[in-house]
Amino acid sequence: MSPRQRVIPRTSSHAGAAIVKPVFVVYGHDLQARDSLELLLRRFGLEPVILSQLPAGGDTIIEKLERYVGEHGGAYFACVLLTPDDEGHAVGKPEQKKYRARQNVVLELGMVLSRALAKELRNAGYLLRDA
Repeated sequence: MSPRQRVIPRTSSHAGAAIVKPVFVVYGHDLQARDSLELLLRRFGLEPVILSQLPAGGDTIIEKLERYVGEHGGAYFACVLLTPDDEGHAVGKPEQKKYRARQNVVLELGMVLSRALAKELRNAGYLLRDA
């Protein structure tokens, strides 16, 4: 597949055909939150793009993210779920333990935001859930 081809095709709107609006979903370990978001997006007529449901083709997660969210990826929107899946604290201060989003999710949020700022992605948003 050449880089100029869209990975997620958008159909044209002739003769009543719906326009497919893919939404790239980033999530941590909270599968219930991911499934709820997927259902909500489908109810709005959008098509969730979830990495774990896509063929890997030997790509790393970062390469897959770049392929689906990048300039030629076709994602209309991205939604990042920041759920309290990990714990963290300052070195030597375990009593200051706090819940946080997984570090890979924060990294992917940064990648999504960089694509949005570069205008390769039309919109980006995030949902934050406290512990």
